[in-house]
Amino acid sequence: MSKKVENQNDAYKQDKLGKIPSWLKILLLKYWVAGATFYFFGMGSYFLWYKSTDDIYTGTLKIYVIVGFGYVLFKEYVEKHIIRLMRTSTDDTYRYNLINLHGTLSFLLHFVYGMLATLVMMIFVVNVFTYENLWDLGTNGAEPFGVAAVYLAIDVICIAIKNGIIALYKHIQYKKNLKLQQSLLDEDDVKLLGADESPVNEVDNFTNDTATEAEEIKDDLNKED
Repeated sequence: MSKKVENQNDAYKQDKLGKIPSWLKILLLKYWVAGATFYFFGMGSYFLWYKSTDDIYTGTLKIYVIVGFGYVLFKEYVEKHIIRLMRTSTDDTYRYNLINLHGTLSFLLHFVYGMLATLVMMIFVVNVFTYENLWDLGTNGAEPFGVAAVYLAIDVICIAIKNGIIALYKHIQYKKNLKLQQSLLDEDDVKLLGADESPVNEVDNFTNDTATEAEEIKDDLNKED
């Protein structure tokens, strides 16, 4: 069998897609999640929930709640699980998730983060594109690609802060453990030194006692003479 055929039949051979670093794949995944959120829940909700009688505050509140909740669903049930499945023994992709919990607590934390991130995104978009009504995002030039970039920037900053805090905490714990080990070693050294000196002290005490007894015997002999 030729070498070319052997390489084609090698089940453990890394393909071209596998050579792409995981952080780049996850970056694209996060960008897609953010863009899909605005496309399906933002632009889609315009036709489902918008009413011509809505004022600016009602329209803004609607799109905020709908897009924010959609972002929470994508983050909790799509993005988080895909990133966790990408983890290997040599590549801990968990660090690219802002929240690595399960169950109700994970959903609640994602809900808080998703709503806050959506609020920041909307404020940024309003200030940059000066929309009078956020319901006009789809007609005034906002599109999933631009909104996704804002979402992605927020996510990257938050994850960088989280990983920085974790790294700082581990560094502090490492320093504490190092000092504790050093103090234990110093105590052991002191005990060993004390053990080494004790036989010498015992010999000195024995010598002094023997000399005292010899002098007493000598004095007794002199008295008898």
